[in-house]
Amino acid sequence: MALTDPLGDLLTRIRNGQRARKDSVLSPGSKLRVRVLDVLQREGYIRGYSEEEVAGHAGLRIELKYSDPPIWRVVEVPTSITLKVLHDIVQVAMGWLDYHLWELVIDGQTYGLPMDDDWGTAPRKTAARTRLRDVLTPGTTRIDYTYDFGDNWEHSLIISD
Repeated sequence: MALTDPLGDLLTRIRNGQRARKDSVLSPGSKLRVRVLDVLQREGYIRGYSEEEVAGHAGLRIELKYSDPPIWRVVEVPTSITLKVLHDIVQVAMGWLDYHLWELVIDGQTYGLPMDDDWGTAPRKTAARTRLRDVLTPGTTRIDYTYDFGDNWEHSLIISD
């Protein structure tokens, strides 16, 4: 989801932070935002600001397999999220309603919801206990994601740093 009004977002974050009596607020950076913050500081509206490099984010491309025309989404995700949260992000990005079972397969290892019985399938790891950063490889990581085992909506998740 793209941010359509970055300056409105910045000013809203500052206003909400002041109303909540916060000492600081976080906002995505850009050259334009830095110039606006310079003006706000020079005019006395804010005491100051600092730029911090945010590590631990990756680009996520979600592709629905076997669709014509191609259906895909691109979002940025923190690498600190669990694989369960990654599932939640895919659900929202693709417009799914999270009514069905799902699984992720990464390098042959299956991740999903905890289950008492694997029903004859390969043992799965609990997605809520595994962080995305722990399964990423340098460069690009491919993850197979299946949603709704009845209709079998298969996706490729391509994560690049």
